[in-house]
Amino acid sequence: MIYLPMALTANAIFGYPWACINPAFVWRSIRAAGSDYAVCVVAFFATGVLGAVLEWLATINFLFFFLGIIPACLIAMYSQVVQMRLLGLFFRYNQGKLGWLIQR
Repeated sequence: MIYLPMALTANAIFGYPWACINPAFVWRSIRAAGSDYAVCVVAFFATGVLGAVLEWLATINFLFFFLGIIPACLIAMYSQVVQMRLLGLFFRYNQGKLGWLIQR
């Protein structure tokens, strides 16, 4: 659970999957970000859990099950957009700490 958000961020920034499956790189980045990353992880998974609960509530109506699928899909997509926005904000505010895109 701690590894996933930083791995997704690394994959998005660098554009290739090798960045997210390099544990040394990801753990070093997590240590560099510090407590800001802890807040990001909590918000990332809270958004995921809230989205899952809202999806479940949208499909719980058994009488109109098919009418609940469309809102459930929209809720799932929106929660994933919010998660990616959180990761983008995290990267933007911690870009200097991470040192990923610094020209040398």
